[in-house]
Amino acid sequence: MCHSRWNRPGLKRFNLMQDPRMEYIFAGLLGLIIVVSLVVTLQRMFFPTLLQGEPENTQPHVCMECGEAVWINAMDLMPDANDPDAVAAQGYGMLADCPKCNAQAAAVPAEECPNCHKYYAIPGHVLLYKYTSKGLAIPRGASYVRTCPHCNTNVDQWYKAKLEERKRERRGE
Repeated sequence: MCHSRWNRPGLKRFNLMQDPRMEYIFAGLLGLIIVVSLVVTLQRMFFPTLLQGEPENTQPHVCMECGEAVWINAMDLMPDANDPDAVAAQGYGMLADCPKCNAQAAAVPAEECPNCHKYYAIPGHVLLYKYTSKGLAIPRGASYVRTCPHCNTNVDQWYKAKLEERKRERRGE
């Protein structure tokens, strides 16, 4: 008599191919894998950028020369720390060269308008561009309003109104 551990009678109950319930479980899992694969394939065919989001490790900028919204790699924003002229010309890492019109240190950081979802130059960085391109420092007390040039939405007021709306919803008004 063979006393191999694989021939023990207790292990015969785990024979997966003789249990009809396991066939249904395997068929269900196979069907689920096929459906998920089909959904992912169709999504990538018809909406290729939906899951990708924005390009990896990039930041939105708007060129002050050509007005185009561009995505700039974050590593390209780092000026050479050993060259003080490069640091000043780059606006301390805030200004970048435009890849579309090749303007030097003309692309300023941008943000997406919450109302129209278009990108616009952040006003504080526009001030930085205007003054550093002339070699001047930004004057004390310089102020700006975050307004989208595409839809004229005051972004700060838009967020404040949304916050008040959420508060009213929580109170049940």
